Amino acid sequence: MFRSIACLLVALPCVLLAPSQSFPNMVQLNSMYDLYWEANSTYIMFEVDVQTNGMVGFGISETGLMFPGDVIMAWVSHGQAEFQDSYAGMHGPPTKDASQDWTLYSSSEHGPTTTLTFGRPLNTHDDQDLVIHPGKVHVIYSWTDVDPTGWDDLTYHGKINRGSMEVDLLGGQGPAVGK
Repeated sequence: MFRSIACLLVALPCVLLAPSQSFPNMVQLNSMYDLYWEANSTYIMFEVDVQTNGMVGFGISETGLMFPGDVIMAWVSHGQAEFQDSYAGMHGPPTKDASQDWTLYSSSEHGPTTTLTFGRPLNTHDDQDLVIHPGKVHVIYSWTDVDPTGWDDLTYHGKINRGSMEVDLLGGQGPAVGK
């Protein structure tokens, strides 16, 4: 609560929404993008809160670069989500994965923040997906400032609205958070 007020007073960009459910792990990927997650021996659930009303990208990569990357792309427009499991194999927009192994569970926009809850098996047995193993994984993320009009109109996130971070998805990281 005090952190929310402080961000408003000094007009700093802050992602401060509580996750929609309890997640034992959280990391702030940058000042615009929070990641929450929970995993068991076969499945992992994520929630992202991103300060944007545009498209959100999230995924895992062997190197921390966008490609090769196992990614989702999503946006919320008029209360409806567009969500796609994709593969980034080169510079340019990721392509739709033939096997849609990531599942969207909920999506919303509240003010300037887009929240997505999604998950996937740790091992999808899909050549275009990466297996999530114990130890650090390169998490990649991005966002745009506006929604695309469709999957054929994806806007480049630019050099600033993206990043990567090594995160231990199965060993946990960060304090427990949630409602």
